[in-house]
Amino acid sequence: MNKLSPFPFVPTAQPNESPLSFLRRTAIGNGYSNLLALLHSLLPNIDHSLGMLGYVARSPLVFKSLCNSMRIPESSIKQVIYRRAGNGREDNIIWQGLEVKLGDLQFNTEKICIPCYLEKSYTLTDWDHFAVLGCPRHQVFLDACCPVCGMPWDYKHEPLTCGCDTASVLANVLPIRKNRAELLPAIVNSKRQDRILILSNIRQLFDWWLQLGVNLSQAEQSEYLYDLMHGNWPVLETNKEKTIHSRIIFLPF
Repeated sequence: MNKLSPFPFVPTAQPNESPLSFLRRTAIGNGYSNLLALLHSLLPNIDHSLGMLGYVARSPLVFKSLCNSMRIPESSIKQVIYRRAGNGREDNIIWQGLEVKLGDLQFNTEKICIPCYLEKSYTLTDWDHFAVLGCPRHQVFLDACCPVCGMPWDYKHEPLTCGCDTASVLANVLPIRKNRAELLPAIVNSKRQDRILILSNIRQLFDWWLQLGVNLSQAEQSEYLYDLMHGNWPVLETNKEKTIHSRIIFLPF
């Protein structure tokens, strides 16, 4: 690469690496404190909120333009970029060879399998999907913050840079049932587009409940995703001290 380039360091894209993970490694390797700092310097005319991350990750033209401005090789761009199913701004995203709706890939917070991240030092495209709540390999829940000190990971703070002892962090990772962790990978491996779309409906259902004041824990999401995908319609019990209705029935949609 040209020694006069303002971005002399360009990492090699890793297998199954997420687009924002690749950009972050580029940012840190070139002296930026975090990914948002890099994006702010290159995109001065757009909103600088965390919502910008989703805009960049889901917009192939914007993502490629950023990469080109940093002289990232086409081979790396092709490996990590998300594509659209069509040419419209609201068209579905091609993810793992399947079409997913825009809201199914989420970027305002970052969730990781801590054992995987300690091994790889980058995040996987698998973890961008809302329905990936656990790691089938390590059979643990993904974390969106340090399980010891609670520092959140949102691309302002790189995972596991809070200074907590690694052994303590690993000791506080929670286990997930294997079949729950394997729910989405099984759909991806079998290329079941119909089931991916069912997951989109469930995500919209969860969003609706959130608007009603029902905030599902990660464990509850894992159980309800599994039950709903297998045709079981559970009843959600809520805290009776809350003002919302005490029972909300999960119905087929």
